[in-house]
Amino acid sequence: MASMRPPRSEPSTLVLITGLPGAGKSTLAEALSQRSGVPVFALDWLLGAAVQSGACRPDADLGELGRQLLVMLAHRQFLLGQSAIVDAPGHEPAWRDPFLALAAADHVRLRIVEVRCPDEAVHRARVTGRSRGIPGWHEFNWSHVERMTMRWQPWPAGTERLLVDSTGRLEDELDRVVTYLG
Repeated sequence: MASMRPPRSEPSTLVLITGLPGAGKSTLAEALSQRSGVPVFALDWLLGAAVQSGACRPDADLGELGRQLLVMLAHRQFLLGQSAIVDAPGHEPAWRDPFLALAAADHVRLRIVEVRCPDEAVHRARVTGRSRGIPGWHEFNWSHVERMTMRWQPWPAGTERLLVDSTGRLEDELDRVVTYLG
């Protein structure tokens, strides 16, 4: 049987959008998806479905399940000759390494965007005031962000990535991301 992969005019790209909860990852990922037409796979939406289905308890550690689902969805996109945007924290190597390995194995371009909110008051207000309405999922509180901050491990020196300050104007930062993606 012939390969189901359609011929590509350009290589597929894995856009990994990382950062702390409430930093602005999802806002940026969704804006990029709307502008580019590339689907965005968001950790919180996948885990919300897992909880809502009854397959998982809301208080369970769902990190590994979420990571595997995201890797599988991105891999499927690449088999179809398409790109994917992944919206996930990427706070430590255990989260990052599967995506780096996937990009290498599937021979796709990897572009990493790290979203930061350097103004703690703005960051805290975003977290405490948001209601995303994800079925089956809960909103995180500020203490969760503080715990994630303590677990955050910097990317290795020399890792190519774009740093985005989410306190800037979304359209300006989105233009920077699009330029970075080439």
